[in-house]
Amino acid sequence: MKYIFTILPIILACLKVKGEDVCWSQNLKDKFPCCKSDNVEVAGKQMDGSWGYENGEKCGIRNQRYNWNLRDKYDETRNQWEEFKVKWDNEYKYDYQRIAVIPGEDETKLNFGWESTTNSKPVIRFFYNEDMTDFEEFTGTTEYYRKLNSQKYYFNKVTVTGIEPNSVYHYQRKLNDEWEDPVQFNTHDPDNFKFVFVGDPQIGGSGDRLGYNSSTKIGVDSATRNDAFNWNVTVNNFFEQTDGKPSLLLSAGDQVDYGSDGDTQEQQYSAYLLPDLLKTLPIAPALGNHEMNTENFRHHFNVPNPLPRNKVYDYNIVSAFNYYFKYNNVLVVVLETNYNDCHECELTVSKALEAYPETDWRVALFHQDIYGNGKTHSQGDAQKLRPCLTGLFDIYNFDVVINGHDHVYTTTHFVNFSDKTNDDGNDKNDYSISKIETNTVIKNPKGTFYITANCSTGSKFNELESKEFDYVFNYNQSFTSTFGVLDFKKEDGKVKLEINIFEVDSNSIIDGPYIFEKEMGANSVSSYDDNSFANKFGYPRCQESSTKIKYSSFNGSWGYENGSWCGIDKKDTEYCWASQLGYSCCRNTRYIEIVDINGKWGFENGGRCGIIDDGSEEYIEISRNCFSIDLGYPCCKKTQKVESKDSDGTWGYENGGWCGLEGRMRDITCWSERKGFPCCSSKDTKVDYEDSDGKWGHENNQWCGIRTEEVPTTTTTTTTTTTTSPSATPTKVSKICNNVKGYRCCKKSTTIIENIDRKTNVKYGIEKFEDGNREWCVIVSTPDDDITPTTTSIEYIPTPTPTEEVCATVFEQCGGAEHNGPFKCCGNLVCVSFGMYYSQCLEQ
Repeated sequence: MKYIFTILPIILACLKVKGEDVCWSQNLKDKFPCCKSDNVEVAGKQMDGSWGYENGEKCGIRNQRYNWNLRDKYDETRNQWEEFKVKWDNEYKYDYQRIAVIPGEDETKLNFGWESTTNSKPVIRFFYNEDMTDFEEFTGTTEYYRKLNSQKYYFNKVTVTGIEPNSVYHYQRKLNDEWEDPVQFNTHDPDNFKFVFVGDPQIGGSGDRLGYNSSTKIGVDSATRNDAFNWNVTVNNFFEQTDGKPSLLLSAGDQVDYGSDGDTQEQQYSAYLLPDLLKTLPIAPALGNHEMNTENFRHHFNVPNPLPRNKVYDYNIVSAFNYYFKYNNVLVVVLETNYNDCHECELTVSKALEAYPETDWRVALFHQDIYGNGKTHSQGDAQKLRPCLTGLFDIYNFDVVINGHDHVYTTTHFVNFSDKTNDDGNDKNDYSISKIETNTVIKNPKGTFYITANCSTGSKFNELESKEFDYVFNYNQSFTSTFGVLDFKKEDGKVKLEINIFEVDSNSIIDGPYIFEKEMGANSVSSYDDNSFANKFGYPRCQESSTKIKYSSFNGSWGYENGSWCGIDKKDTEYCWASQLGYSCCRNTRYIEIVDINGKWGFENGGRCGIIDDGSEEYIEISRNCFSIDLGYPCCKKTQKVESKDSDGTWGYENGGWCGLEGRMRDITCWSERKGFPCCSSKDTKVDYEDSDGKWGHENNQWCGIRTEEVPTTTTTTTTTTTTSPSATPTKVSKICNNVKGYRCCKKSTTIIENIDRKTNVKYGIEKFEDGNREWCVIVSTPDDDITPTTTSIEYIPTPTPTEEVCATVFEQCGGAEHNGPFKCCGNLVCVSFGMYYSQCLEQ
């Protein structure tokens, strides 16, 4: 044995020398040689290593490798890392039922969400005494989610109420009819509390990097395990930095890296929720672009006040919701900025401020860094919503906006709205700045402070833009994991916010403090009383009848006069025909991008808008069939140069952004379109895969959805021409549905709204009925008695018919596969379907 241990260090030393002989820069996509000397001065860094110049030529420095959080390189945590690897592979990896603690609507409530393998009623016990003699049980709802590896999974939601500050609680979850061990949960001082915020954890993002002392890249399994350990380190360190008393975690999106459905993404969510300390801390997560193509995010996080998209021309899956909540004197608004357009942001923010108008601090959280300087995203896809959100945050006096996405660190000066909009309605320079400083108390700050948070696990780091931007105050790429702390205080009639950024490994401050102070209750003081809805937000009624509407809200609209906002007491439902379809009307653009049965459409702020063509303005029709508009991009107006091609069509580039040239319109009859894939040309296509959405095949080397029925096509004979496709307007038959004569009721909860009668608000879809006719039908919230459910591959569990007294309240579930709760909404609420698995009660 002595002999073995004697030669082991020699073997390791030899391996290390051999590893350092590997030239890391020769293994990159854009390869370059390594330096002959290890003493070359570092001229720059990238994730795989540092580089310099030798004899005027760029070269990689062999002993300057791993500018990312590769766990194998750390000797001080090697024992813990080796133990973790065994536990991850054998115990942690496949646990998809981890609990997520989420803030409730306010500080007196707490939401819990988790997946389970049974549909037993979800229960949380909440209590003070460790012996559980005073426990109170809170029951919630469960809904069927899907099958994964032949195992059914259900999503469970429970809300706990009556929570008091400065208290020590315990809670216990009932999972699959078994009670788990209790968890201690502490609440803190409502006048002195801290939020932690993090940029993209992106667990699994370190994949495709060179391994330790190797020229081989690590795979997704090793990357997920590596980043899971690092996320635990980050969580432990920010608890230590906040003296074990953080009140909330704000997570700015891309919690996971893997963008497709299945085991890999679930394993990465398992890693994100793995730290035991997260069972004691509410998380407010934003949806990232790596999470937007599946519904896993929505089935892990039970968010408060969820506001789903409700757009007619929506071909995207429901991956997440906009939501908001109040915590003490702070309003937090979390936006889903991957699929959102400006109208949804308007509704979410105005709804939040209607609910909590007197909060001292207002914080927005979303993924895309609209005022960043990262090279990868900040000047590209992150720009779509900048014109919209700049003004929106200015109106409602938002103090701080936290983003991620670019994997760099950036802070801004105070950003304010400045009216510079052009005819496209998409001017990215609609802002002005006010200077900011660190280590100085800034009293009554004017403007919004934007933070782009860097990667919090060290899994991935990107480059900064070489160009300078006037809004940027500070920036760096430290190639280290970081987190931030928002420290809220009340003292002497004033409220104070201090912001610091910390490096995970050292817990040292790398930026800050930024210190803001203002009078307590300043947001509830108004200087105007002219009977406008705008008064309670500190603005007067607009004086000029010619003032244009720039934003809409639930209670009115916003104009801009003499360098300030003002209220126009007119709701968009009063003047905008498109609002019934889930869109705003165009406010600046003069270009017509689409003309269809509902009207003329333009494009502004990342989405379509309805054109009010009353003859008072001149419009330029550039297209009647723009394929790119519902993908978040306008049609090209000048360029005809093809820059890129994909399955949607050909793309050009103008005015600093992508635009559509030619392509296909979305197929409204194809279920897989909402997943981002076309339908197969035949229902007899070979089935290569089947999931809860349907059957999948392959055509032209890509996935396609297999229809259950062939799409009716026009057929011609020598005597007649017959079409079974629906006409442009509904054709009446001898049927009646909900007092609408001439139409049958639609049978499927997934039927897409194709037309809305603006006078009666009746919604129409298209379905194929038992008699073989494919025709218009009326979409109703509650199916008629004579309608039978469609047959699918999902197993349904019979549920009792609710009595008239049982109804679902706002935001509660009212339908979906295996839903075992009420199907009726209370009062004037309507049950809105978001697919086969989920329907929700919403206000009309």
